[in-house]
Amino acid sequence: MEIAIFKVNQLGDNVVFLPVVEELLRIAPDLGITLLTSPVAAPLFERCLARDRIIVMERSAFNGAWRRPWVLAGLLRRLRRIRPEASLLSYDQGSVAHLLARFSGGAVRVGSAHLGIRLPDGLTHRVACGPDMDIVAWNWEMGACFARALGIDGWGTAPKPPDLSHLVGAPAPARGRPLVLIHPGASREYQRWPAAFYSETASLLLSVADVQWIDRPELTPHPLHPGIRRITSPTTGDLVRRIASASLFLGNNSGPMHIASTLGVPTVVLTGPSFRAWDPAWHRERCEVLRRADLPCQPCDRLGWVPNVCLNRTAPLACLLRWTPAQVADRCISLLRREGRLATGEGTGR
Repeated sequence: MEIAIFKVNQLGDNVVFLPVVEELLRIAPDLGITLLTSPVAAPLFERCLARDRIIVMERSAFNGAWRRPWVLAGLLRRLRRIRPEASLLSYDQGSVAHLLARFSGGAVRVGSAHLGIRLPDGLTHRVACGPDMDIVAWNWEMGACFARALGIDGWGTAPKPPDLSHLVGAPAPARGRPLVLIHPGASREYQRWPAAFYSETASLLLSVADVQWIDRPELTPHPLHPGIRRITSPTTGDLVRRIASASLFLGNNSGPMHIASTLGVPTVVLTGPSFRAWDPAWHRERCEVLRRADLPCQPCDRLGWVPNVCLNRTAPLACLLRWTPAQVADRCISLLRREGRLATGEGTGR
């Protein structure tokens, strides 16, 4: 059976969706899966799918393909050559994905019950997000619905962390001092703790750890303490390997944070305006989610809707700015100590 899966989105969205593809192949190894995804996310799937089974396109170009009929027609021809009998559309796929799924020929089309698309609803099965579901659980339920619609039995009870072993590579050599990896970027500006705060935190952590800083194209290069190693924004594979070798990951709610959660790397995340359903999905005992419980405005984001601006007009970005570099450094040191990477008294008296 040939099927098409639509997941053209950012890195983190694909990390938390990858277990669905892995589970489909576990219970139906002969299933012919063609995946449409973004360039940054494609390497995540290369352990379970051959490269010629992955159609890669930048998200903005894919979502805007309706403005370029020749591009849309090319995508549709490619899918029709595959002749998928069914399509699975993740909750975040827009009108172009729904149009392609509807006209590629498949009789089964599974997706979200919470649609925000311009086209008439062409789904045959709609899966709602329950009140207690996070994004991983919702993806998992859509996958389960898809398997049932295809008559495939054996869907698992709960999603496991996805397998990124093909990107991790060989274990990193043992280190004397712990390594803190800082990723100050995020796809949206209002989700980012200020780079100056990250820089100050990094300087505070140098007393107890080696610190590496990943530059991001969405950020203006920021001056750093000379003891901090600056890394140019790496490829997806390089990023996974660097996170896997870290003693602690520090960053915003972002794709790299979800990779750290998947790999079980101790993580401190400034979640800011992000919807709670996007909290780290795996190894939660190794994660410190910094969220201000006293802010009724938090989160700005909602299911299926992202405002792209802070909605707190009285105290903009209060969810992020109330965290000081000293507080965040203390959380990092406490987590390193809890993980056995620092002695009990180490890191005090800064």
